Amino acid sequence: MVVSMNSTNEDLKSKFLVSFPPEFFRFWKDICVLSGESSCSNPCIALKDLKSLRLAGVFEYLAGHFTEETANAYLVKGRHANDLPEMQTFAAYDEGRFAYWRDTPDMDKPLVVHVNSESDHFAKLDIVGIADPVYMIAWLKNKYGNKLNKTDHFLSKLVHDDCEALSDTDGKYENGEFNAKYSALLKNLKAKRRKTALGDPFHGLGIVVEVKDDVGYRPLGEKTARLKSLFEEIATASSVESKEKLMEKVMELFCYVQFANDEMDFGMGLEFGHDLFTANYECFDKLAVGVLDTAYQFLDRDAFSRILKAHADVRRLSESKNKESAK
Repeated sequence: MVVSMNSTNEDLKSKFLVSFPPEFFRFWKDICVLSGESSCSNPCIALKDLKSLRLAGVFEYLAGHFTEETANAYLVKGRHANDLPEMQTFAAYDEGRFAYWRDTPDMDKPLVVHVNSESDHFAKLDIVGIADPVYMIAWLKNKYGNKLNKTDHFLSKLVHDDCEALSDTDGKYENGEFNAKYSALLKNLKAKRRKTALGDPFHGLGIVVEVKDDVGYRPLGEKTARLKSLFEEIATASSVESKEKLMEKVMELFCYVQFANDEMDFGMGLEFGHDLFTANYECFDKLAVGVLDTAYQFLDRDAFSRILKAHADVRRLSESKNKESAK
């Protein structure tokens, strides 16, 4: 189903609560054309030759694969257990998945990130591009090289002239300078991210909040590596007593977050919530939801709060389902 950006943008936003860039709609239109050229009845598997790459989530909705009746069903479609509300998985392949990353629900140019399928806990997010889903193909080419012999074919069909990192002066896909151009793009995107992001959450992207007159963010006060070790110790504790003892440090950090909220340093709670959530241990689920929900409300990111709560209801169910489908 080929769609018009103008006719579907509001529909998607009403169902998924986030904004989509023009590149998203253009990519889908091109995928539908590509699917027709190859006599593939399902556009979501038009890229299956690239390590079984398949479009998911919102793309499945555009393809007409599901028409859910409940609002929450849209919010969790294609969502993995360790997908923060800032993330929206739109494609998966044999060894991982690709998602949009939005710092705010209305972010006009979301980052395209990659998550390794083996990263159930403390998943690291790798920046692979911005706005245009075509960057996931560029990332696969960059990683696997000649092992994926159809990447050049697909890129030649899907790259446009505004994608300078992948095209030549005529706006066509440029294979000859691909490695240098794409590497330069990634270097630039990561440098920009380092300048705008704060903190050091487990996922590696930092957080983005407004800081004015030194108000808006304060560090957690615990090294990332130490916090990770603490979370792992708690999750694997052999007795209730030892788990409760270790949790005292976590609750101490929670108290610091509450103090920070009182002084409008809402970024601290956002970072702590990200860490609790992406640790992806069930013992932290309730606290993660509470901390993140509060942060989102203070930061006026209500859409993320709704996504968080919808996901919390099915998070462990979706985890089992995703693991089963990956077998």
